[in-house]
Amino acid sequence: MWRTRAILSLLVEHVAALRLTIPQEEEAEAGAQNSQEEFEASLEALQRAQKRAMLVAAMDWIAILTLFFLRPDDTSFFAFGANPRTVFSFGILAVAVHSGFRLGQAEKYRAVERACRELSERQGS
Repeated sequence: MWRTRAILSLLVEHVAALRLTIPQEEEAEAGAQNSQEEFEASLEALQRAQKRAMLVAAMDWIAILTLFFLRPDDTSFFAFGANPRTVFSFGILAVAVHSGFRLGQAEKYRAVERACRELSERQGS
């Protein structure tokens, strides 16, 4: 048997690693309405997480651009050797990697949201 609520919970809580704060009382009495509220709450949580991930990625890129434009003109952007510019280069690379992680996380949230919407459409039809 198709357990829509269980699959939705699995997607949001385990795949997307988001914690939903939905009251669990009166589940048996308000089955369809509670299920719709769960769906809306999970979509809202996924959308908030997407926005948060995109905001952090944007802040990372602003930091990279700021560091690029405020660096001294006499130094190269990616210098490797036994000097402080190497630490600067590794710092830039670390911020870029973090940005990529957050962009990947936002894509994962979008994929989970699409799966939840498809699941809801299948249940409705």
